[in-house]
Amino acid sequence: MMMIRTDITKTAAFTGHRFIRYKDRQQLKTNLERAITGCYHSGIRHFLCGMLCKILHNMPYVY
Repeated sequence: MMMIRTDITKTAAFTGHRFIRYKDRQQLKTNLERAITGCYHSGIRHFLCGMLCKILHNMPYVY
């Protein structure tokens, strides 16, 4: 297995699968963009995301 090294002081992670109603998707996109931009301006350069839901539960990421 290949190991990826990153500076944890410049790293943020998104965790967990969430059910998001279709009508709330645009607000979610706006909030995520704002949060990611804020992190980037604070010096965060590495963004991690857990993507096991599809593998473990055979569920799509977006409804």
